[in-house]
Amino acid sequence: MAFIVEIFRKVNNKNTGIDLEIHASVWDKLLEFAEKEGWQPLGTVCPPESELNGFKNNYRPDYPDSKMVTAQDAINWAVALTKVRQKLITNPTEYQVKGPIIIREEDAEPGPGLFLPTFNLQVLDRFITYITLGEFFFWWDD
Repeated sequence: MAFIVEIFRKVNNKNTGIDLEIHASVWDKLLEFAEKEGWQPLGTVCPPESELNGFKNNYRPDYPDSKMVTAQDAINWAVALTKVRQKLITNPTEYQVKGPIIIREEDAEPGPGLFLPTFNLQVLDRFITYITLGEFFFWWDD
């Protein structure tokens, strides 16, 4: 079983559908590398319709309840990841991910969103483009 982070937006408190599905290890790298470039996470927000007991405003997904990344935090995250992108182009070894991410074939079947199973420049570009649009929500799918 592979853990996938599903990312989506909401309109009028309703999920508009899964936009991105990111392997948990890629999600961790997106967080780690952005922090290395100066991103200071503001913390996630518990959506009003969620009833998470003991909500933690970290970036660890929960299920079935989602967590929200604010628009300002998303923009700040995107700025830091843009710095990561530049360094990947000029010095690819600086943000090298050691070892392959093993994805079983059945885990890599396309779901409703764009599945991003490994960390690479294309995934980084797609994620930066998405979060630049502002607030978004995420949760686990296993």
